[in-house]
Amino acid sequence: MFTVFNQYPTFLVFLAVVFAMVVTMVLTPLWIKFLKSSHIGQQVRADGPESHLVKQGTPTMGGVIMLIAVIAVALFVGMPTPETFVLLAATVLTGLLGLVDDASKVVKERSLGLTPKAKIVGQVAIATAFVLVAVNWLGIQPTVEIPFVVTLDFGILTTVVPVGDGIAIPWLYLLFMNILLVGMCNAVNLTDGLDGLAAGTVMIVMIVMAAIAYRSDLLEPAIFAAALAGACIGFLWFNSFPADIFMGDTGSLALGMALGCLAVLTKTEFVSLIIGGLFVAEALSVMIQVFYYKKTKKRIFLMAPLHHHFEKKGWSETKVVVRFWIISGVLAATGFSLYFAETLMAVASPWLRGELIANRKHAPHHLGRVLVLGLGQERPRGGRVPAAASGRSRGSAGRGGRGAQRGLRGIRGRGARGRRARRVRGRSGGRAGGRGGRVVRPVHREPRHLAVLGLLRGSRGRIGRGDQRGGVRLARER
Repeated sequence: MFTVFNQYPTFLVFLAVVFAMVVTMVLTPLWIKFLKSSHIGQQVRADGPESHLVKQGTPTMGGVIMLIAVIAVALFVGMPTPETFVLLAATVLTGLLGLVDDASKVVKERSLGLTPKAKIVGQVAIATAFVLVAVNWLGIQPTVEIPFVVTLDFGILTTVVPVGDGIAIPWLYLLFMNILLVGMCNAVNLTDGLDGLAAGTVMIVMIVMAAIAYRSDLLEPAIFAAALAGACIGFLWFNSFPADIFMGDTGSLALGMALGCLAVLTKTEFVSLIIGGLFVAEALSVMIQVFYYKKTKKRIFLMAPLHHHFEKKGWSETKVVVRFWIISGVLAATGFSLYFAETLMAVASPWLRGELIANRKHAPHHLGRVLVLGLGQERPRGGRVPAAASGRSRGSAGRGGRGAQRGLRGIRGRGARGRRARRVRGRSGGRAGGRGGRVVRPVHREPRHLAVLGLLRGSRGRIGRGDQRGGVRLARER
């Protein structure tokens, strides 16, 4: 519908937020009216906080409207791709699983719907199908990247089933992704215990995931994530305290699965654990509580999940929700900064050109401040940095690359403040960024981004102009 705006991808992402928000805000009052007339309401658990008993009978299954809004936006904003349909399939199927759970609660008039085993089996089936499709048809590499540390290759144990062109089953990656996707599903579900808590935190996380997908040149997943954020904003209007409607398992399970699937497509499996750190904390609080109680018959928390613990400590429901929003925002910003470390490097480059060279004797101290920002290269979808993307910055460091490694060891060898760092001369490598430039591969035990230490090699060194990716180019004055 909005293909005329394809040349303005940023506008499409913002349009997805607005469109999903409007659709949700228009349809939710009608859905609430229908649920009330049908006497479909939430069944509150008897062992929960006493203040929640007044919520008995509040309309639930609001996730149905959120899914409708997301489907409409994903199909009519931009140009749907295979990634779009795979994301929608995984999210909608998980939402249907939650819908069955919510419906069984209403029919049986109790707070427990499907058995935990039945829900886990359904979630594992959906997660397994998604991962196999992503690896075999979407070109996702079975790797997990820990920024600035290591890239774990989980494809070393792979079985190829001779069906068609062959279906690869990377067992280790499949196991890890099942833990991530099923865990994220249930973590978001556990977070959905206070008015506005899950909707607000998922909205923050999805905005960050949309930005990451957009930066990774994945426009359709970015639109999908933006639609989820917009749907959460629209739903939050009716879900804020005191809530007029709950999203139910229909919404919380679907949102958790969507977050995990986006992490797979953007290759942020590890970073997503930081971005969604609040959900991880909620799930861990339940696991720790159950394990500790079975061992000692005592409780660590006053009540699990974690948000109920603070309610028991006397915090009002609104205070818990707002403060958890803040925590979620901080964690999402941390993960966002970690993923976009090279962008931070581009911001720090002007400061490096000025202060770092002007005050060489304090260079180790200044570098510590820069390294905290995180210097590195962009992570592609496959989890590896291709030679074409990294050759320019490596080749331009012909005289400084290997010298940087020595320079680092020289700095570490002198612990006393005030001692001048040993000057290191890099090996010859041709013109900076020229055709004859020698490709310098970092020593295995040193992170690639520490090549900036080549700046310490003496007065003959200078900082060249940064390349288009924001990396620092080291060259020798001719």
